Amino acid sequence: MNKFLLVAIVVALGFGFFWFKDNSKEEGGVEVVQTVSKPDIASGTFDFEGEDIELVDGKATTKISPDSAITIETILTDKVEYGDINGDKKNDAVGLVVQEGGGSGTFVYLIAYTSGNVEYKGSNAVFVGDRISPESLSISDSGVITVKYLDRLPDEPMAADPSVSTTKTFKFLKGTLEER
Repeated sequence: MNKFLLVAIVVALGFGFFWFKDNSKEEGGVEVVQTVSKPDIASGTFDFEGEDIELVDGKATTKISPDSAITIETILTDKVEYGDINGDKKNDAVGLVVQEGGGSGTFVYLIAYTSGNVEYKGSNAVFVGDRISPESLSISDSGVITVKYLDRLPDEPMAADPSVSTTKTFKFLKGTLEER
């Protein structure tokens, strides 16, 4: 029994050594393990038209004014993508959030969570549309962010189902998300 346990430990250590060796590289005499991490956009603070909103597990509830009972819900959707948008060769995150409350609109915004020297930082939120149906979100190799969604024709009522395929592109420039 002890021989079996010893052989199992030696095999596990050998496997771990070769896995670690294959997933690392030498840089200036120092072995560096390469990892691809994904920033947690669901737990950041973002600027919504001058008001900081902190997402916790992808959600936030804020009052429309300090003494109001009416709240606005901000919720991160499942439309999240990862890639380098600020040119530092580190993974950043972009996502679509929905804001509801205090009216009849369902407002969709684009947010980014970008890498810095020490930690990640939330961006400004850029309005994409009201009562739209997001279809996809992508980041190109050059850092261009593309949002594809269904919208309405300009003369259609907001109650109409979105059916017009629409695309908007954005870029992260000088610390700010901007529509192109």
